[in-house]
Amino acid sequence: MTGHGAGGVQQALVTFAQALRHTHDVQTIVWKNSPIIAQLVAQGIDFQVLPLRAGRRIPNVFQAFLLRRLLQAFSPALVIGFSPRGYIEAKIASRNEEWVLAARIGTMASQKIARTLNADAWIANSREMGLLLQEVGCEADRIFVVENFLPSNKTHQVVERDDGRKRIGAAGRFVKRKGFDLILEAATILAAKNVDVEWRLAGDGPERARLEKLVAQAGLKDRIAFVGWLSAGEKNAFYEGLDFFVCPSIDDPFPRVMLEAAQAGVPVVATDFVGSRTVFTDRTNALIAKENTGASIAIAVSELISSPSLAQELSRNAAELFNSRYSLDAGEKRIHKAVALLARLKRR
Repeated sequence: MTGHGAGGVQQALVTFAQALRHTHDVQTIVWKNSPIIAQLVAQGIDFQVLPLRAGRRIPNVFQAFLLRRLLQAFSPALVIGFSPRGYIEAKIASRNEEWVLAARIGTMASQKIARTLNADAWIANSREMGLLLQEVGCEADRIFVVENFLPSNKTHQVVERDDGRKRIGAAGRFVKRKGFDLILEAATILAAKNVDVEWRLAGDGPERARLEKLVAQAGLKDRIAFVGWLSAGEKNAFYEGLDFFVCPSIDDPFPRVMLEAAQAGVPVVATDFVGSRTVFTDRTNALIAKENTGASIAIAVSELISSPSLAQELSRNAAELFNSRYSLDAGEKRIHKAVALLARLKRR
């Protein structure tokens, strides 16, 4: 069960269902008009749609009634609510039921995590997230770490070009904590130095209009393109057409876009935050900026442009990292182990 939206935590529902469906009876439940329905269809995952989309204007009691009927018909041993909102909806629907109810957490915001403190268990997407859950009061023996992974084992090849212009991508929700302002700072610095770079920004969000206005004011419209949300098929073409990928997050536990870039073998430049330190080793499979500034990102990008051998090494190592740790096969092992342990728990 997941709330609305199409962020990383909602996409995690797709990968969990993909990893479990061949060995477990899985019922995936989403709200009508959920953006992730297209991903479920693309992966061939069966799902149930509740006739109303989650929203504050809909009484929780009616949401609970609809969801409770689906859950009772399926009679699960385990229910996982993705995101605090998805968990709360599942919690209301699970009153007096015997199944174990777990919250899959993908936020570092302690006030949001606090909404899940009455869960039977918690699934964290990183070791750091697991430690944070303990700090806010979750029981250590009921926390299970399942790092993000992607619903595919296929790695891609970057398309070689010789037109001289380097294409750099970034992707995610356009919100403050994702750090897209740093992209604009880096682009301005590189443009001032006449470095021929084209930026492609994939995604959408409340900050998009402001960012587009800043790009226009800085005279960067010929260097920065906003390409919107991408479908699964469009993502492959997006990454395969890049020379480098930049993840400029300021506060982010585990951005999936870093895994997508690694899967495509695209050299990654990342700011120094929890997620980048969880996934990458600096100068082995990515460049981690020395400071979380546009200037530091520009320096890292310039280094990759001037050192093709370093870029190739990072590309190769990132693809190997994906295969060994973040592919569907690797993720299946982690989630199967966690689900086996979760099934043994007693309700709190």
